[in-house]
Amino acid sequence: MGYQESFVTTTNKKYFNDFLDRIKKLGWGFYDAHLTYPTYIVNVKENVYGEFTKKRIMLKKNKKYVYFTGDRHLQRSANNVLDIADNEETVLNLDIIEFT
Repeated sequence: MGYQESFVTTTNKKYFNDFLDRIKKLGWGFYDAHLTYPTYIVNVKENVYGEFTKKRIMLKKNKKYVYFTGDRHLQRSANNVLDIADNEETVLNLDIIEFT
């Protein structure tokens, strides 16, 4: 338990709309039950670097991310965010960037 903010995207841009479709399919009820919410879509125009080092790019230029807020549990893995079982394969290949 605890509050967390995460930016989630696909490793390949061509799957981003599929990612959004999966979020919509799960619906508000799924996220509300887990107290975690896909809050908005972020379109990054310039690289965003880590707070403690300017060498690590946290959010990449020209990529879109879904910004999740809420309880930490659901945001611990990309599979959790999309309600994908550990043994279920997905073509989305998600990157999850966590901010606690």
